[in-house]
Amino acid sequence: MKDQRRYRFLVQAANTRYDVDITVENEDDEFPFFDLLDSTPCQVSETHIGPTHCQLVVQDRDGIMDGMKFTVKEMDEVSKDIELVKAEGQTCETLLENCVDVVLRIKGELEFIKKPVHSLLLEVEDKGGHTGYMSYIVQVKAENKEIPEVRPDKLTAEINEEYSGVIDFTDTTITVSDRDSVEYGQFYITLEGTGTDEFCYEAFDVIPREGYRATDVKLSVINPERLDYDKGNCNDITLRIKATEINDSTRSGEAEVNIKLKDVNDEAPVFVREIFSFDVDENAEIGTYLGDVNAKDLDAFDSITYSLTSESYLRIDPQNGGVTVNTEFNYERQPQVFVTVKAEDTNAPPHTAYAQITVNIQDLNDERPELYMPSSPTDIDENTPIGEELLVNINARDADGNPELSFGIDWETSRAAKQGVPQEKYVFIECITIDTNEELGNSKSAKAVLRVAKELDWEAFDTLYLTITVEDRNTGKEYQDLRSSSATLTITINDLNDNPPEFSRIDKLSFKENSEEDELVGIIIATDPDGKGNNEVRYYLQDDLYEEEYVTINPTSGELRTGKDKIDFEQIQEISYSVIASDGENSALMHITIEVEDVNDESPKFIGDYSTPIRLKENTDERRGLLFMEASDDDASPKFNTLRFELEELYRGIFEVDLVTGEVFVPQGNKDRLDYEKKNRYEIQITVKDRCDTGNCYGDSLSAMTRITIELEDVNDNAPVIQNGDSQFEALSEDVGQGFPVGYVRAEDADVTDDKKLRYTFIVAEPEEGLELFAIKDDVDTNRGVITVAKDLTDKWGEYRLTVMVRDSGNLYDTSVFTIIVNDINNNQPVFEFPNAATEIRLNIEGNKLGTVLTDVNKRKMVFSATDPKDKGYNGTDGISYAVIGQDVALQYLTMSNDELWLVKEFTEDMERRFELTVEACDGEEVKQCTRIQTHVRLKLTTEYEPTFAQSEWETSFTENVTGLQEKNRIDVEVTDPNNDEDCEEEEECVDDLYFYFIIAGNDDNYFSLESTTGVLSLNKQLDREAVEVYTLTVVVTNFPDGPQGQLQQKSQLKVTVHVTDVIDTQPAFTKPFYAAGINTGDKVNDIVTIFSVTDDDLDDSHTYTIVESTMDVTDSSLDYLKDKTPFSIKGDTLVLNFDVQDSSLKGLFKFNVEVSDKENYKGEASCEIYIISQDNHYVTMRFQNNATYTESVRLKIANIFTDVFKNEANVKKIAPTVDSEGLPISDKTDVTSYFVDEEIQQPINKNEIIRKLTDKQTYIALRDALMDEKLVLESIDDPVTETVANMEGVLQTVLIVVSVVLGSLVVILFAAFFIRTRSLNRRLEALSTTKFGSQDSGLNRIGLAVPNTNQHAVEGSNPVWGNEEATAPDFDVMSQSSGDSDLIGIEENPEFSPYARNGVQNGGFTPEMGSGIQASVNVTVATGFERRASINPLSAGALQDAIAGNTMRKQSVNPMAVTFNGNDSDYENDSRRSSDKSMQYNNNFTFFQRSDSAQATEL
Repeated sequence: MKDQRRYRFLVQAANTRYDVDITVENEDDEFPFFDLLDSTPCQVSETHIGPTHCQLVVQDRDGIMDGMKFTVKEMDEVSKDIELVKAEGQTCETLLENCVDVVLRIKGELEFIKKPVHSLLLEVEDKGGHTGYMSYIVQVKAENKEIPEVRPDKLTAEINEEYSGVIDFTDTTITVSDRDSVEYGQFYITLEGTGTDEFCYEAFDVIPREGYRATDVKLSVINPERLDYDKGNCNDITLRIKATEINDSTRSGEAEVNIKLKDVNDEAPVFVREIFSFDVDENAEIGTYLGDVNAKDLDAFDSITYSLTSESYLRIDPQNGGVTVNTEFNYERQPQVFVTVKAEDTNAPPHTAYAQITVNIQDLNDERPELYMPSSPTDIDENTPIGEELLVNINARDADGNPELSFGIDWETSRAAKQGVPQEKYVFIECITIDTNEELGNSKSAKAVLRVAKELDWEAFDTLYLTITVEDRNTGKEYQDLRSSSATLTITINDLNDNPPEFSRIDKLSFKENSEEDELVGIIIATDPDGKGNNEVRYYLQDDLYEEEYVTINPTSGELRTGKDKIDFEQIQEISYSVIASDGENSALMHITIEVEDVNDESPKFIGDYSTPIRLKENTDERRGLLFMEASDDDASPKFNTLRFELEELYRGIFEVDLVTGEVFVPQGNKDRLDYEKKNRYEIQITVKDRCDTGNCYGDSLSAMTRITIELEDVNDNAPVIQNGDSQFEALSEDVGQGFPVGYVRAEDADVTDDKKLRYTFIVAEPEEGLELFAIKDDVDTNRGVITVAKDLTDKWGEYRLTVMVRDSGNLYDTSVFTIIVNDINNNQPVFEFPNAATEIRLNIEGNKLGTVLTDVNKRKMVFSATDPKDKGYNGTDGISYAVIGQDVALQYLTMSNDELWLVKEFTEDMERRFELTVEACDGEEVKQCTRIQTHVRLKLTTEYEPTFAQSEWETSFTENVTGLQEKNRIDVEVTDPNNDEDCEEEEECVDDLYFYFIIAGNDDNYFSLESTTGVLSLNKQLDREAVEVYTLTVVVTNFPDGPQGQLQQKSQLKVTVHVTDVIDTQPAFTKPFYAAGINTGDKVNDIVTIFSVTDDDLDDSHTYTIVESTMDVTDSSLDYLKDKTPFSIKGDTLVLNFDVQDSSLKGLFKFNVEVSDKENYKGEASCEIYIISQDNHYVTMRFQNNATYTESVRLKIANIFTDVFKNEANVKKIAPTVDSEGLPISDKTDVTSYFVDEEIQQPINKNEIIRKLTDKQTYIALRDALMDEKLVLESIDDPVTETVANMEGVLQTVLIVVSVVLGSLVVILFAAFFIRTRSLNRRLEALSTTKFGSQDSGLNRIGLAVPNTNQHAVEGSNPVWGNEEATAPDFDVMSQSSGDSDLIGIEENPEFSPYARNGVQNGGFTPEMGSGIQASVNVTVATGFERRASINPLSAGALQDAIAGNTMRKQSVNPMAVTFNGNDSDYENDSRRSSDKSMQYNNNFTFFQRSDSAQATEL
């Protein structure tokens, strides 16, 4: 009991009622006591620490549960290992009052072996000092907490080989122990090997084989013959003694035992072989190691000593048998040596063994081969046939006894040059082969044979420097530095006229139509790689296609210019010619195409007649198209024939025109702008212009104008207005009759032309039942709506809010809410819910106190319940009072307090055990309604039980919608109540107790209602199978009328599965509200136009499609004759043609609605537009790698995919197998032809627009992925313009590959540049250390060549580039006093330099710094034709400066090796100093430098 309890009574005296409150204060005067929740014994594992599952309940009837103390005693002592604590989760309150859950908690381990059972005394003391006791038994469960242990864990013993008996471990005992109790302490003992084969460890055994808790173990040898030390396989044995629990084989312990065998010397040494052979080179040094001789002795600790019978030639190491040379060998004197070796062990006397040593002396090859080269270079014509032998004499000799000579070419050091410029290695590598011819019978000499291996091209290189090598393949390894010799062979390539001119790439060629004569069109350039005299190029045109002279070409310069005849773009858009370039012997042909550029010279013009007025209803506020303006322009180019439409500014905003399509339309906006009463006719000027782009027109734009007329139509646009809306009528009584007048609704309509007939209807009611209880009808005379009572209002009291709608003839309307109050009268008796006539009230004789509410045997309070939901307030449930009447026994012991049954006199054991009880319930104040219930009371002594179901699951069903609200299903599962009739006498008629049903799970949305006393299941609101098909409820049966008390039993719960029965109640809906399709010339009857699809959540429903004939309309007069002839029909879900499309003049479109209905005539509707497609350029054909049958089965899915991806309505026109070149179908490929419709402008879309969208990567990927989801593989699009679009992935992959190749090439180029630059810098460093240059010893003077380079065979100091001595002017190498003194005078006449005079910029060996970074290469003759001829070194920076500036007044010879200069410096005397100070790049053969851009020199 709580600290206070408050009781409230209603006391009535005569006509006066009093409320009496009584508060009872609680005192702690009861003893606490323990109680068990169940009879399960308390068992605790001996290893458990913490709270256990042993749970009890402590109760105290006075309800004061705080501050209780708990004690656990064992043998009159407080337990150290066990305590009693309050449980964490308090659950007892769900079953009992005034209770607390407690649990045993273990503080220390309870050992089973010491004490398997603990007898406890549990104590509880409350705040008042009252103590409760309880004896309690705790059983300790033995646990397998120990594993067997072998001690010691490691042992070692040493025994003689072939020992037998028990092994002594020097006073150490092997013990196996497991301290666990009973079956957990038993174990097996086994012996195992570790890595040793069974042969060894099977020589041992362990005794005993089993044990319990603690056992000593012995290890003995049982097979001594296996322990042979000389065999070596059991000399060191590791064993495991393993103990395994019998109860659990996974739990084991082990110890490691190591047994070592001791050896006995009883074996003789044995050589591993009888003869030991060694090879040694002649001239080997004394002490050279030859190898080892080996003998073996099976005795493990024995050793062997080696000796030789003679040490004249060899020595031997007595310990390891190593043999070394002890004299100098000569192959020619003695090629082989024999010696005997002896082996002895340490036994007394020793055991001996003998073997033979054979030494083979090897001959050596140690002479370098000699190479003999020709004394002068050789030459050969370019284009010499492959395989032809070069006329050159190359020989080699070798003094060794048995040489093997072989010639070769070292391509790494070989080089080639073009006019002195080194060439890349790939140009010449392996162009020559070399073979070796030996003299017959003489291997010491050989001859080289050179042959042409690849085509020799003078244009690639004119000089070849081959490094010829000869090697002796038999040379010994230590003489590899004498293996070969090499020398350089120079080969000159002779030029032939064998190359035609080569055209350079030209950009786009074009000129404007009607151009004047001799205007420049472009320049054709062709070059000839041949040398001087073979490379003069002239140009010719082949114009056999044209009689007119549209263009001409200059034969020497290649300039293309317009001819005397003019050309018209509208007639010819491009012209083609063949250009011939010839050098006199060879010629080249190039085809060129010249585009003719269009000019804007045609004005646009409107197409059609626009004089017919256009009708339009006033107040249009949505976008509405009126007509399409059509215009054309004869200019051929899109930039000149692209048209834009304009609407005069005065009417913009009211009307608009689409700039591109020419559609005139009413834009979305305020409907008041089109008011018939203000203006009903518009004449609007439309202008079309050409030469426009988005938003702008160019200055040379041309235009045309026309006018259209728009006339407005009047409409009914004023709605009626309710005058007395939002009002409440006078209240009604629920007993008024049907037809009783409630009130009226009055409305007015401002439209002048309206016929004043107003229609009144109810549209909404709160609650919805109001639509059935009241009616409204039109009063024609007063134009009012009269509201009357439509049905009996008995028990329909309450407030009703009815929404009234009034409509005029034009369906304009107004709404308002009216309130009706219905008052209640007391006309219904209460109905008992508990108890009922079948209920028997079972009470305990003991346990109920006077002046308190009674509880039954299940401790349920006896609270009676009656309801009157049909009446309101005190007339209904709120005013019900209860009284006991009738039978004397009941009146003597029982009374009613409010709705509770109270005890007024204590029960006795000798009183009547069963008696009648009648209770009366009355409601109302002035007018009362009463009802009585008669039941029985049975007095019992039994304890409470809960009823149970005979089965755990039950299924039922309800129909969806309103039908299900009328259905009721009783739970048809047998219930057993152990409380029933347990003390009935045989002659008594016992009445079963009433049990109660409750839904405890699965009814979160409150769809279901369950009558607690009858188990009848019904619905609270309508079900919808389309939302939920199956519900799962959990129902519990209990003796408690307020629901189950405490923890539920599983058998008292029932799983109820409710299936929702479907009815056809859902309106079918088209998957899209609008269908667009097309037909064109050639389509036939029954051809598929489009396919409809709908969604319908109903089961087993079917659908019928029909065309709404009244909606059929056409947009062009050419279709009028077909409109009334049923042009289309629907077969199943497919719209098909009813006529053959043969008239190519048809245009416009059909408009109509399609209706779908199901079995119950629920309907849905969609609009449909069928376009006349007049051109094939609207059809897009895509090819799939799928067969036609499968593709046809997903026709609708394909159309939907196209619609989703391209954002335009798509239709599949045709699906057919792909045909091959012979017209035969291909089984695994299908062509799908489709077209697309722009719903906004209501026109088919040109296929080029669809193909353009496909060029977008994201669009293509989206299309591909969507098709792949349906297992459709797109192969291509059948259109030449976009043949690569369908292979977009391939295109992307190709682009990625190209980019990767380019990036890879750049990496290679950068690496090569890095390598070349690094090598160049190394050579420059090497150059700084070369021998100084002196003019007297110059190799240039000795050779007698006036060239700025040096022969690679010249002696040191011959190259002036490498001079490291600072030169001071004047010097003969810097400036010549007279022309005849310079070595460079006349150098321009040298054939090697003559190409420079003609071509200007071919010398790649000079990199001057011109001004601000300009680089150029200047040839020797740039000064020719100047005022005075200067002898200028082509490599001189100063000479270049003079040549550019035109300064030739000073006659001088400039240092040919000057490298860099400042563009503003003309100090020629310091050129030489600058030459030596600057860093120079080095080349193995010539003093050429980095190639540079020659554009500036060409301008000279």
